[in-house]
Amino acid sequence: MFRNFIRRSSSSSIPFEPVPINKYNQVRSQFNFKPKKTQGLVYNPASAIHKPSIKTPRAFLPTNDPRRQLNNEAEYTKEQLQHYPIITAYKAQGERDYSITAEVAKKIYDLRKQDPQTWTVAKLSKEFDIDLQKVNVLTGILDKKLKNNNLDGLNERQVKKATEKKKRVEMWLRNEF
Repeated sequence: MFRNFIRRSSSSSIPFEPVPINKYNQVRSQFNFKPKKTQGLVYNPASAIHKPSIKTPRAFLPTNDPRRQLNNEAEYTKEQLQHYPIITAYKAQGERDYSITAEVAKKIYDLRKQDPQTWTVAKLSKEFDIDLQKVNVLTGILDKKLKNNNLDGLNERQVKKATEKKKRVEMWLRNEF
């Protein structure tokens, strides 16, 4: 009786539910996970590899496995590879770049220290052909010092408040406040 019911109902009429419906807001609540069960059948397939031929290395496939034939299509002969262009700008994921020397780092730091308005991070990045993040790391200490000393455009009251606040923070960090 149950088999006949399943045969008659199509899989498109069964609702898809990847996550059980939660009584609380999943984003804002503190993981008060109390799922409400939906009545009837729910289509929730097991997670699996979509293309096992891509995921499974050829060395691990048995000799009689049909997925070995799928991998043969992507292989190239040595003659075909000779005509392909050489890729030089490939960087493996997680590979570290040691191209920045101590001299280059010192130059970047000195230029930024001399005149931070003209030598911006973007200009230094273009000048030395280095990523913006790396220039930020090299000049990050200097930026913090500049922010602390940059009280030029403020009036006396604002300067006084800023210095008092800085003193209070230092006292708080020393547990004196």
